[in-house]
Amino acid sequence: MPDLRVEIDDDSSSLHRLAPDWAELRRRAPNATVFQDPAWLIPWHDLLGGAPLRLVTVWDGSRLVGLAPLQLWTDAQSVKRLLLLGTGVTDYGDVLLDPDTCDAPARLADALRALRCDADMTSFEALRPEASIWSLAEGGAATAQVACRVRKLATPWVKRARRRCVLWRNRAARRGPVRVDFARTPTEIERGIEALAMLHRARWQSRGEDGVLAQPELPRFHREVAVRAGAAGLLRLATLSIGDRVAAVQYGFSDGRMASGYLTGMDPEFAFESPGSLLMHTIIDAASDEGCVEFHFLRGDEPYKQMFANETRWNRDLAWTGAKHAPPTKAKHASSINA
Repeated sequence: MPDLRVEIDDDSSSLHRLAPDWAELRRRAPNATVFQDPAWLIPWHDLLGGAPLRLVTVWDGSRLVGLAPLQLWTDAQSVKRLLLLGTGVTDYGDVLLDPDTCDAPARLADALRALRCDADMTSFEALRPEASIWSLAEGGAATAQVACRVRKLATPWVKRARRRCVLWRNRAARRGPVRVDFARTPTEIERGIEALAMLHRARWQSRGEDGVLAQPELPRFHREVAVRAGAAGLLRLATLSIGDRVAAVQYGFSDGRMASGYLTGMDPEFAFESPGSLLMHTIIDAASDEGCVEFHFLRGDEPYKQMFANETRWNRDLAWTGAKHAPPTKAKHASSINA
C-alpha cells in the first residue's frame, strides 16, 4: 500500500509551480477534460477568481496522484462557500485522480471532508456523469442541472445532415471562396480570439442583447486560455472566411479523446449562409479525423446542438449544506447520493 502524502495549500503561486505535474495528471486521468487542465484553471484563478485558494494535492512520493483546486468564497450574506476553481464559466467541473493509485480517492475525500468543516456550504457544479468526484460524494446531495448534448463520432452523418452542409456551403460559395483555417501560432491565436469577440458581440447586439463576452475581463481570460491551450496542443480555434471576410469563428478544445465547442462568433450579415453551422460541421469532421471518440456541445440545449448531436447527458451539482444555513432553492429536489 503506497504511503501517500496530502497537502493543502493557500498560496496562489503554488498553482503555477504545480502546472507541469498538474497537466501530466490531467492527461493520465481517463475521466478528465480540458476544463481540469491548468491551461483553463490558472487563467481563471488569476483573472476571474479572487477568493482564498484551497489547493488539495495527493502525492505518491514525487508523483502527483490527486488534485482538487478549490476556493473558499464568502458571499454578501457572509456565508462561506467551498467551490471548485472555475465555477461559473466551466462547463465540466471535477477533481483529478490517478487511475492507478487506489488509495488516492480515499485520501482526497478525507481532505475535502476536513475543508467542508470550514465552510457553511460546499457546492461542486457542472459535474458530468463520468466525473471522478462522484466517488467522493458521501453525504452530499445531487440535483439535476442542465442538458449537455454530445455527438458520438462513430455514428455517420445521416443524409439529411449532409444535404444541409452542402446547402450551407453552396450558399456561402455564391458570396465568395470558402476557406477554413485553424489557428496554430500565437499570432494566429490572438487574431482568432479578437475576431471571435468582435463577431460574438456583433451577433448578440443585432438581437438587442450583450452576449457572454460583455464583461470586459472575459475576453482577456479566453485570450490567456487560448494561448496556454494552444501551447499545450489542446486548442481548436477555427476561422471560416467567405471571400476576404471572416464570417465565423469557433473556439473549442480537443485532447485527442474528446473534442468540444465552447463558443462561436458569427457575422450577422452572413446569416443566410449559416457560416456557424457550416464551420461546426467542419470542426466535427476534423475531430473525427483526429481520432476523437466524442464531440461535446457542453451546457445548454440550443437548437443547433440538437441538430448536430445524437446523445443527451445531464450535468448535476453536488452540494453539502451546513446545519445553520438553508439549502439553495434547487436543492429541494435533491436526492442523497447514497440513497
